[in-house]
Amino acid sequence: MDIAEQLQQGIGFVFISASTYTYIEEWVQTMRPMGFISKPFRELDALPVIEAAMAQVLQNGSV
Repeated sequence: MDIAEQLQQGIGFVFISASTYTYIEEWVQTMRPMGFISKPFRELDALPVIEAAMAQVLQNGSV
């Protein structure tokens, strides 16, 4: 979580967590990640999130 706070300063990231606590998910949203993946996950679950984040970077020219 500390890393996410540092990444918020201009580096795009996808947050991955095994937490099912609502307060964690709410906190993650305040960090403005490019996506959120809950563990455990399958490749088919993760790919759309990663592809959407990549598309956002390509569209904006940066994060």
